[in-house]
Amino acid sequence: TRFTQLVVHRPNLTCGWFYFAPRKFSEQGKSTHCCIILCVLLPFLSSSLPDKPKNTSVSVSPSGEIVEGSSVTLTCSSDANPPVDKYTWYKKNVTSPKASGQSYSITNIISEDRGEYYCEAENKYGRLNSSSVSVDVQYTTTLFLWVPVMGVGAALTVGALLVTIYCYMKRRHTGGSDATSDTQSVHPDPNSDMYTALNMKTRPPEYDTLANVRGLPSDTAPQNRSLALHL
Repeated sequence: TRFTQLVVHRPNLTCGWFYFAPRKFSEQGKSTHCCIILCVLLPFLSSSLPDKPKNTSVSVSPSGEIVEGSSVTLTCSSDANPPVDKYTWYKKNVTSPKASGQSYSITNIISEDRGEYYCEAENKYGRLNSSSVSVDVQYTTTLFLWVPVMGVGAALTVGALLVTIYCYMKRRHTGGSDATSDTQSVHPDPNSDMYTALNMKTRPPEYDTLANVRGLPSDTAPQNRSLALHL
């Protein structure tokens, strides 16, 4: 009798068969072959047996919303004995592999990276693909990008407006004082020569004498004529 082979039909089911060499029974004179198949439920034994990868899955980090320009890391995990010696990454509807290794990182992600990804785990006993995971990339709107710029521009505009109003009010206040000064400066200085020349009240006595002398012939002319008539 000898134990010839061990076969695993199910993850937790271990089966073996025993082969008995032919024996000759004297009373019948014939040879007899005997084979016994024994199946035993041995979880601890089946888990240690070599097998291809199983329970292959993919996790995404970060798990929240993915925005353009950010980074995403996909990680593949699988149970295998012996351990997985090769991981390959694929994108659905794309024939060629995207990357190899247990982790696949996408830096500065863009909208073209949107899609479904899966990994393939492989050891010397076989390979197994994981379920696909969806990577959805959110667009970054132009308005969102310009919010900081618009904020700085608004602050600068308000600052410039305040400076303009301050300068205008200060100039207006200073202008009122200048107008008063200009109005006061219109009044002539009584001690100036020009004021003396223009002011009739300040003319010298010689001016009156000269005026009388020049007006004398016209005043005395009738008297001279009257004297001539009496002669």
